[in-house]
Amino acid sequence: MGTLGPLANPGPARAQRLPASAPEALSGAQLGALLGTDEAALQQTFPELHKTTRPVMGPHGTRGLWALSDELVAGLKFETVFFFKAQRLERIEQRRLLSPQVCAKQFDQLIASLEARMGTAVHSSESSGDANRSAAWSMETYRIAAFQTPANGSCTVMVVHEPLIAKDAAEL
Repeated sequence: MGTLGPLANPGPARAQRLPASAPEALSGAQLGALLGTDEAALQQTFPELHKTTRPVMGPHGTRGLWALSDELVAGLKFETVFFFKAQRLERIEQRRLLSPQVCAKQFDQLIASLEARMGTAVHSSESSGDANRSAAWSMETYRIAAFQTPANGSCTVMVVHEPLIAKDAAEL
């Protein structure tokens, strides 16, 4: 079974308000640094945070309890949902629904912006047009992944921030 490394026993994490003047305030390292915080710290960081109408079920038993609307990522507005498990922030999803005509272009814009800040992705699936595409970056304690997923005449572009789970080599 994997461990969460530095997040295994996060203790009282302290979040600080991200600079409102930065148009990309919710991207990359700053947002990933919030992983492991509790709901109160998240509320202090984002006064405009609102409860989801009902919990959004996420992977690995996480629940999306809080959200921000129209947050800028790479110059594009995204809905941001914060997922908790055991009273700690375990996952952040930033999602944007697009028409198929602009999806590939805006995904390319997102990837270019993320690569400008974090370097070349450690993984990327390349294809053209409206196919599924992805890219991922690993930081010291968390990872960021971006996805383009077309479905039924629309397209979703999503950025996911989650803890990097270190696996014990004996378990592989």
